[in-house]
Amino acid sequence: MKSWLALLKKEFLLTRTIFLFGIGLIFAVLGISYAMQEGYGPPVTIYGMTDRVMLYSMTAGILMHFIYLPVYMIISMQKELKTFHLWLHSPQPMYRLISAKMISGVVYMIGSLLLNGAIVLAIAYNLMPSENIPGYMETIEFVGLAGSFIVAQSFYAGLFVLLFISLYLTLRDILRGWSWLIVIALFVVFIWISDDLMAAGWQWAEISINFETGILRPISEMFLYQFYVGNVLFHFIIMVVIFVISAVLIDRKVEV
Repeated sequence: MKSWLALLKKEFLLTRTIFLFGIGLIFAVLGISYAMQEGYGPPVTIYGMTDRVMLYSMTAGILMHFIYLPVYMIISMQKELKTFHLWLHSPQPMYRLISAKMISGVVYMIGSLLLNGAIVLAIAYNLMPSENIPGYMETIEFVGLAGSFIVAQSFYAGLFVLLFISLYLTLRDILRGWSWLIVIALFVVFIWISDDLMAAGWQWAEISINFETGILRPISEMFLYQFYVGNVLFHFIIMVVIFVISAVLIDRKVEV
């Protein structure tokens, strides 16, 4: 456990530049959008409104967190490729290195998302009339659900990036110039098979969530939030399979 915690600490130190860059980008967008909204630059109109520039800009920042972990894994793995040979002399299995990377990426992502989300909430509450402000508990529930969805989707995409990298490392010496094409083809086949499997009886135990206060009520009526426990279980199994396959492939590549 201590050795894994040491790996996790190393990951936090090696990739903190990514986190700090993301935080700096949030404040840069906030400052630029504020300047545009307050008329310090060319006037900007969004859907006929000039007081929504900051809100839409920061909301776009939240949506960019969908690709936070994939980008994080690409940068982190690129740094690690130069030192993979050192793992030949290490008693620790590859899954520890990969899990440390994924967890550090998730922690950094959650920190960035919390900051970006808090800014969006502050701006939105400042713009909304009091009757449109949702209840305290429903706000927490909505933020929790939305944040969890973004983190889960980004984590899922990050695992696919990890699988992509592991397949490429495995096939590049065998297929050389054709490796990228083969990896992409394998991804298409994998997604196609997983979609068919998910449609085959995994949509059970439906859970629906409705909001009754403020602006969340019409949003809930327009976009009914529901999901299936079966789908969640299916995707969890897929994530475990992807993680295990990636760890095994990279481990064998290091040994070679």
